[in-house]
Amino acid sequence: MAWRNTVLLLLALTALTAASLQTALATSHQINQQTGDKLYIVTTLPVIADIIKNIAGEYAVVESLVKPGINIASYDITPRDSAKMADADIFIYVGYG
Repeated sequence: MAWRNTVLLLLALTALTAASLQTALATSHQINQQTGDKLYIVTTLPVIADIIKNIAGEYAVVESLVKPGINIASYDITPRDSAKMADADIFIYVGYG
């Protein structure tokens, strides 16, 4: 009986991992289509994204992981956010660590 539970747990974890990877790959493909030849810059905070947009102008696509109005202290990273950071040409963050 314990062996069966272990197998079911491993199957569930495999399915969750596959779903996360599928989401990340779909996001990666979507980002590449949107940016074209422009730099893709990801920031952690909306205010930093706004500053970078004003500096980069038409030469970059800038996106903030934390959307305006969201409490930064309660923000949790998602697999989609991880994909955005991995695909970014430049990742700008504020904070220690």
